[in-house]
Amino acid sequence: GCSKDFCKKTKWFLPSMRDLITLYNAKSYVNASLSLTASSGAKTLTESYYWSSTEYYNGYAWYLWMGDGYRYNGTKFSNAYVRPVLAF
Repeated sequence: GCSKDFCKKTKWFLPSMRDLITLYNAKSYVNASLSLTASSGAKTLTESYYWSSTEYYNGYAWYLWMGDGYRYNGTKFSNAYVRPVLAF
């Protein structure tokens, strides 16, 4: 899940639910790395909701609470953060 025009030009993408769970499980390491690059504007993972690219149903998608790793689904109009990740 990524803007068609943006993803054509870059390797950034919206992570799947499986990817978000991996980020959650490695959150302390990810945040330590992101803290080292704070001057570039990188933000650490906070205890908030983050969207995944994994659809639940038409008009709905899965998101994850970074506080405890719990998964929810909601309409695509719900408020949550996005954390693009870079393919390598």
